[in-house]
Amino acid sequence: MESAVFVGNDERLFCQRSKDRSRATAELYRQLGLASYEAIEAFVECKPF
Repeated sequence: MESAVFVGNDERLFCQRSKDRSRATAELYRQLGLASYEAIEAFVECKPF
């Protein structure tokens, strides 16, 4: 959990970035009227170029 393959410009630990993403996703879902908890599963469809 200390490092990620594609770090980019973000110097935070991988686990901290993951927690922040989860929190942001939970807030977005709450705003949409869906369940409000950080363990909600979200899936992104990857479309080839």
